[in-house]
Amino acid sequence: MGALRGDLPVALCGFMGVGKTSIGRRVAAALGRAFVDSDALIVAEIGMSIADFFAAEGEARFRQIEAETIASALGRRPPVVLALGGGALGDEGTRALLLEEALLVHLDQPFSELRSALPALRRGRPLLAEATEEEVRALFEARRSLYAVAPVQVTLRRRGVVVAAEQVLAAIGATRPTPTDPAPR
Repeated sequence: MGALRGDLPVALCGFMGVGKTSIGRRVAAALGRAFVDSDALIVAEIGMSIADFFAAEGEARFRQIEAETIASALGRRPPVVLALGGGALGDEGTRALLLEEALLVHLDQPFSELRSALPALRRGRPLLAEATEEEVRALFEARRSLYAVAPVQVTLRRRGVVVAAEQVLAAIGATRPTPTDPAPR
């Protein structure tokens, strides 16, 4: 299991809809760090939704921009908490960079729990929009094998964002900053 170092960003990976953004915001606040969502950065850069960009430019071009965006976010100082897009680890170079330059945390959730959220997950996610449940399950399993490289594995259950953030903090060996333990700057 990995341990938090003050000079490393924390990067959260996991399947679409697992809660990387919501959990990441709480983890960042607890650590006294800025929060960055790679998908939000990309949307701001390309000036359109990811679904529209996929339709216009294709997944390969999106993954190129995603890799550049992640590399830039990992270089921010002070280090940040970074929520990754669900497919970010599919790029070998991005995966290697994350393993070298960040504390990579996999937020895992059983497919049975994600399945109930599929209708909502399909909106704005081009890889899920027209996929059958079997195709989504196959993508989930394929990506899960990529996420397995993360040195920190956190299995989430339906207990809410606050509990999930506490699970992440415990898994990385972090404690909440207190007046005698100031937040990193």
